[in-house]
Amino acid sequence: MKNSTIIINATALGSRMNGIGVYLLALLRELATLRTDTRFIIYVTKKARGHLKNLRFPASMVLRWAPAFMAPDYGFAGHLFRLLYANYLSLRHPSAFFFNGSQLEAMLFRKRQVITVHDIIPLLVPRNHARQHWYFKSLLPCALRTAAAIITPSHMAKKHLIVAFGLEGSKIEVIHHGSEHALDGSEVAPTRKIGDYLLFIGRASAHKNLEGVINGFCKLAGMLPHRLVVAGIAERDHAPHCAPRADAVEYRGYVNSGEKLALYRSASLLVFISHHEGFGLPPLEAMANACPVVASHSSCIPEICGDAAYYVDPADAESIAEGIRRVATDKELRADLVQRGLERAKMFSWRKSAERHLAVFEEALFRSDRIPRGEYVLTTKEKSENDDLQTTGVRYRR
Repeated sequence: MKNSTIIINATALGSRMNGIGVYLLALLRELATLRTDTRFIIYVTKKARGHLKNLRFPASMVLRWAPAFMAPDYGFAGHLFRLLYANYLSLRHPSAFFFNGSQLEAMLFRKRQVITVHDIIPLLVPRNHARQHWYFKSLLPCALRTAAAIITPSHMAKKHLIVAFGLEGSKIEVIHHGSEHALDGSEVAPTRKIGDYLLFIGRASAHKNLEGVINGFCKLAGMLPHRLVVAGIAERDHAPHCAPRADAVEYRGYVNSGEKLALYRSASLLVFISHHEGFGLPPLEAMANACPVVASHSSCIPEICGDAAYYVDPADAESIAEGIRRVATDKELRADLVQRGLERAKMFSWRKSAERHLAVFEEALFRSDRIPRGEYVLTTKEKSENDDLQTTGVRYRR
């Protein structure tokens, strides 16, 4: 394996953080600290520059910049351009081994690649993902069947892949995400000061079930003094069917990492009752910050939360309301969930995740017919851009 090279396609990392962005940034950060003979060429969009400027990469990791317009910040257009760019890279480096950080950058008909499939929600909820449904149904299966290996973040996601595409289970490696990104280095106090609001974090997609959260919240009118804070969705993107009072629901829109952490640490509880998830980072982030979780008993959420959440039926407003009421008012239950949550979050490590990713890469590379051993030459422009990001010890060839 000495001097082997893997190209990482991390173009799904944009300026605004989402779950896939958190995954890619944490993975790059940890890979930079692992001891390995494998070298990495990492493609990222220029939109991700702000997230990478404080990272210091070793000589074995080199950044190359992709155009900004393909970042996930640009929605469907960005997704489409990333898919096209991934397959352009496949043609540009025909003998290289690739890791593609999400299913939306899969290289069609290429064996020498590992792909992370975070979920197949466009197949599970097609009416809300009309543009992506055809890709997931017609093109993605081709890439997955030919790929050397597939990574998923949960056993539920693996099961979905096997059922939907008829893939062999031995080809799919389940690697859970970590929780360290949700902490700022300060000590989390289990007995923190509790705010007067319930927290929902997600995006404007039906499978996130904000409507179910609000319906359950409405049934508590007059019983709780709490507001419902909705992070990740702007008010213009969602019109609730009910609200117990005019100021009961507060829409925050996009929140950055610091704002999200502050919300977790002051919230009375997190309500996370998605119908479908590939992993579900918010409950893990909440637990790491001593925020109790009311969660859906469906999808992969019990796999992640274990016995550290209060589970409800995401399709039953009465069940949701009762879960919120109990966790918001029962001090003994809250304390138990907080303690269990803190311990549960510690079980999820980005370091372990990166080590397992590296093991999958190297095993798949070893099994490949041919290992590329050539040196990659940086242009003067690439050298300058890497220096701007405080990259240290990178070897340049003229």
